[in-house]
Amino acid sequence: MSYGVTVNVTAATAAVTTAVAGSGDHRRRKAAPTTTLRLVIRGQGRFQIQGEATLHPTTESFYVADADLLTGRHEVMTSRQTNAIKSLSEMLSLLLREWMTSVIDANLISRKTLRHYMQSLHQDSDADQEDPLPMSPMDRAHYVAALLNPSVSNLYKTPVCMDIRPAMLACTNDYDRLALAVQAMQSSLDHVTGKTSEF
Repeated sequence: MSYGVTVNVTAATAAVTTAVAGSGDHRRRKAAPTTTLRLVIRGQGRFQIQGEATLHPTTESFYVADADLLTGRHEVMTSRQTNAIKSLSEMLSLLLREWMTSVIDANLISRKTLRHYMQSLHQDSDADQEDPLPMSPMDRAHYVAALLNPSVSNLYKTPVCMDIRPAMLACTNDYDRLALAVQAMQSSLDHVTGKTSEF
């Protein structure tokens, strides 16, 4: 599961440069000063920043940092954590079904819009018909983070959860990711149903 970031930019200058990371594809095009551009960035791998990010020495207009690619890296878990993954996954599936009903009943989103958005999150996943969540623990947790904190502006009439994406990306193993997803889903469910007021 990858996260998308949408940035709306109003061009203050007459030229805009777009680049696709890692592709070597750089395009420069003219834009009128009042043009609004929508830039969508979607990461395809996980990485961890090493050390502190610093301003680029030449331009001082962006930050640079060393990063380690985490995709495929062995994650360390205790036997207790490994054994708990299945029950956390099952709990997440049950919470998701209840949450879906609750956000629809609270008129925060229509059934059709929610179904469409959830299907869009499955572009590369291995979910089955019984369970809308992907099969792998990491994908399940990332799916929930994308569902609770969508990159699509105004998907829900009001926010349904505090932003868990930074915490999700900082998790070091599947147990931590699933535990965070379960906690966030329960917290969102409590907020949507009025049991608590999160924000």
